[in-house]
Amino acid sequence: MIWYIVLAALIIQVLTHLLMPLNLRFSRLHGILALPGERRIHETSIPEAGGLSFALPIILMQFIFAVAFRHSEMGRLFFELAAVGVLALTFGLLDDRFESRPSSKFIGQIVIGVIMYVIGYRVLFLTNPLGSHFILGWISFPVTVLWYVMVINAINFIDGLDGLATGIAAIVSIVLLVVGIREQNFLVISLSAFLLSGTLAFLFYNFHPAKIFLGETGTQFIALNIAAISTAGSAQFK
Repeated sequence: MIWYIVLAALIIQVLTHLLMPLNLRFSRLHGILALPGERRIHETSIPEAGGLSFALPIILMQFIFAVAFRHSEMGRLFFELAAVGVLALTFGLLDDRFESRPSSKFIGQIVIGVIMYVIGYRVLFLTNPLGSHFILGWISFPVTVLWYVMVINAINFIDGLDGLATGIAAIVSIVLLVVGIREQNFLVISLSAFLLSGTLAFLFYNFHPAKIFLGETGTQFIALNIAAISTAGSAQFK
C-alpha cells in the first residue's frame, strides 16, 4: 500500500503547483488580499487564501482513498475528514474575504470540534508518563472540542512570518508520519503524507518574500488535519 500513498503524495505535489497560478488569480479577482498596514511588514498587497492550492488536492486524495476503502471503517474516516475539510475551507475562505468577527470564528471552530467528535476523531485518553493513561469517558467530548479549538488557534497565531506556519506544519507532518509508520497505522501514514506533500509544495511560494499567504483558509485546514491525525480512530498521537 505504500506505493499508493507515495503516488497520491506526488499527485498532491504536482496539483498544488498547477493550482497556484489559478489561486493567485482567484485571490486578486475576488479581493482576497493582505493589505499593507501597521501590523504587517509587507509593503504591497499579497494574495491570501493560499491554502486552497494544497487543500483541494489533499481533499481529492482523501475522497479517492475513501472510495477505495469504502467497505471499511478507514474508508468512512477518510470520507468524513474530507467532508469536514471542505467545511473548514469554506469557513476560512469566508473569513479571508470578509474578515469575520472573533466571535464568529470561535463559533465556527467549536462547530468543527463538535463534528469531529461525532465522526470519531476524538481525544479518548490523556497520557500519564508515571502509569496508566487517564481514560476520559464522558469528558472526552469537551476535551476533544477544546483540542480542535486550541490547535486551530495555535496554527493561526504562528502564521506571522513568511513560511513559518507552513514550515511548522511540514515538520509536524513528518513527526506524525514517523509515528504512524512505527505504529503501522495506515490512516495516520496516509493523512500525514498528504499534508506533508501539500505543505512542502506550498512552501515554495510561501518562503520570504512570499508570493501568497496561507490565510485563514490554509491555517484552518492545516490545523484540522493535524488535530485529526493525532486522534485518528484508536490512535492517540497528541
